[in-house]
Amino acid sequence: MLWATPVIETFIVLNNDSIFTMKQLLVIILWIVPSTLFSQMKAFEAKGDSPSLYFNHQLGSEESFLSLALHYRLSPNVIAQYNALPLGTQLIKGQTIKIPVTGSNLNATGISKNGTEILVPLVVTFKTKASIINVCSDYNISDTLLKKWNPQLEYDIPAATTLVIGFIRTRQNTTASMPAKSKVLETTPNNSERKNEVIAPSKVSSTQKIESTTSPKTVAETDKKILPAKVEATQPNPASVKKIGGIANYPMVSAENVKITETDKKIPLKTIESFKETETKSVNVQSATIVSDSISRLNSDDLFQLARKKAFDNKDYITALSICNIALIKSPEYNDIKIFKGRLYNWMGQVDSARDNFEQVLVKDPEDLEAYLAYIDLENWNDHYEQALSLTQKGLVYHPTSTQLLLKKAKILLNLNKPIEANQVINQLLKIEPTNTAARALGEKFRNETSKNAIGFTYDYFYFDKQFSDPWHLGSIDYRRQTKIGSLGAHLNYANRFNRSGMQYEIDGYPRIMNHVNAYFSFAYSNDVGIFAKYRGGTSLYIALPKSFDAEIGFRYLFFSDATWIYTLAAGRYYKNWYFVARTYLTPSNQNISQSYNLTARYYFGGANDFIALGVGTGISPDETTTDILLNSTYKLISQKVSANYRHAFKNNYVVSLTAGWVNQEYRPKMKGNQIDAGMSLLYRF
Repeated sequence: MLWATPVIETFIVLNNDSIFTMKQLLVIILWIVPSTLFSQMKAFEAKGDSPSLYFNHQLGSEESFLSLALHYRLSPNVIAQYNALPLGTQLIKGQTIKIPVTGSNLNATGISKNGTEILVPLVVTFKTKASIINVCSDYNISDTLLKKWNPQLEYDIPAATTLVIGFIRTRQNTTASMPAKSKVLETTPNNSERKNEVIAPSKVSSTQKIESTTSPKTVAETDKKILPAKVEATQPNPASVKKIGGIANYPMVSAENVKITETDKKIPLKTIESFKETETKSVNVQSATIVSDSISRLNSDDLFQLARKKAFDNKDYITALSICNIALIKSPEYNDIKIFKGRLYNWMGQVDSARDNFEQVLVKDPEDLEAYLAYIDLENWNDHYEQALSLTQKGLVYHPTSTQLLLKKAKILLNLNKPIEANQVINQLLKIEPTNTAARALGEKFRNETSKNAIGFTYDYFYFDKQFSDPWHLGSIDYRRQTKIGSLGAHLNYANRFNRSGMQYEIDGYPRIMNHVNAYFSFAYSNDVGIFAKYRGGTSLYIALPKSFDAEIGFRYLFFSDATWIYTLAAGRYYKNWYFVARTYLTPSNQNISQSYNLTARYYFGGANDFIALGVGTGISPDETTTDILLNSTYKLISQKVSANYRHAFKNNYVVSLTAGWVNQEYRPKMKGNQIDAGMSLLYRF
């Protein structure tokens, strides 16, 4: 960090007669100098809400996403996405760009890691009164560091106070504009207090506002941000911006962002064999012969986007590699392109070439987070779990709070059959980002695999306004165990219906057939016919399909005095934090086929056992053991229903579930009644 050193040439006189002792003078100098030095520093003003913080950068002349990325130690794609701009967007002098604060560019110690970077304070100005506890909690910082960076800090922080909460790592000097004056955290100790106080370096002045304006040009003249006529850039719809874990996540730039003309589509291709001979070497000018002249005139950002389009949309990895080579001729230090090149080689099965590209990036910049993530994927996908784990350890040295690295480490540890260590990493991740759904789901998988047993209790209450004069009470005690073939369970069911009580005995299971294929079976028996079916059973086959779809096909069997066969079909899909499933039950008879339809939407706010669900449908479901008795009725008429379910896992081993529902049932021709039900269940895993 560059500190200006003021020269003090004034004699300090007390009462115009006596001069301070040397000790007193030294104390005063130590108190004045750090404050003066800090007040002359430039700083970045954090905006947004933690953990989605950013600061503004005002563009200078000829700046690009690449130069910003090099300056702020981020990926060009990350900056472009955060601003909801295509990577090929022309940047204009004076334009304000938001720079996200991430594990890559935030230094949480205040100590520079190497001689090539400059740390610039990241500060926050509080509009209202705050406390040290709130600040430390909101910005994930220890009170020790907070007090070190803000030595005059007191427990109560007045409104309009500006505090340092961390440091931004930059590669060049950054100029800043000064804001209007505001109230600062400042106390003036008297002379007696100064004698014994320990002075920490820096008292924050809120006159340090913070907007980066210019930085030296870091890219070649050929990389100027001029959008070619043949490439039309379109911005993504702001409505498509989503949030994950409180952090804005802008959609990746795709084919919709870059439109290619017919001329550009005429790109001669090579065979993979000839490509391996000529293109696996270092970047060379001859690679430009693979693509058309119009494409070779694009700048490096646009070439990067075009290469992604060729790879993702057309699966044309050979041409994508050639375009990457041309881009690297224009911008040899464009690490994102080198990393993407490595991924392309990996997809083509050229593992050694992929490693070479990742190693090149990490040799020059051993802190590049994207390079670690791609390199770890390479080793993990090829079942080299020890090498992948070693890479995560190296990456976490530079990025100890990276949730991406921590999540990969947890998955690798599970692959290495180290569930205890994996669970520790998951817990560490969730402390940093409590809303990380992927981590919660992985933690749920860990608990399911390590908790071999589960005991549960369920109770349901049913009220009928017309159909029946007495309410129903149903309960069950359940035991489930995880085995090598899958989950197996046993249930003891009790019901009080029609002023009569009965018992039912049931077993079920979810065996694994093969990868992406599971099964379900159940069988139940009761001697109290009329309260329960005498026999009840069913089986299904579950299949996981591409693009987060799944499907189920199966049948259910009920026997009261006669047998009833019911067939079921279902299709579901996971979308972000949602799971949608549509299901039908078909019951053939001599005259027609009775039909029942159900649609359920689940929103996962945590792991597999943390969701809220809403269902709507028609007819009676044979899978709902609380109401399947109604299928024995002579009147299989119209009904509509709505249901809700809340399920949550807490303290690792407990799962609680609350349900509620309403049914409008035609129980006789042209006669309808309402049914209201509520229930709860508690599950303990051990």
